[in-house]
Amino acid sequence: IFDLSGGGPLAFGELLVLIGNKTAATNKDITHTLQRLSAAREIEVLRPQGGFARPGAVIRPGDQLRVARQLKLFGLH
Repeated sequence: IFDLSGGGPLAFGELLVLIGNKTAATNKDITHTLQRLSAAREIEVLRPQGGFARPGAVIRPGDQLRVARQLKLFGLH
């Protein structure tokens, strides 16, 4: 997400267009993976009306994604 967006937020729909044909994953697979990254607080989901989605919440077509501003010192295993 960071590389594709130049460091800023990236529209969820745009991400699907950019990587959708470059992977064997379905949109459902990509969405599920992004929700897991959100639950792990690796990415943040910004809602179109403002504010952030709860970590792990359903990601909607109008949402913006960005790398979490506060990176973790230790990852989940």
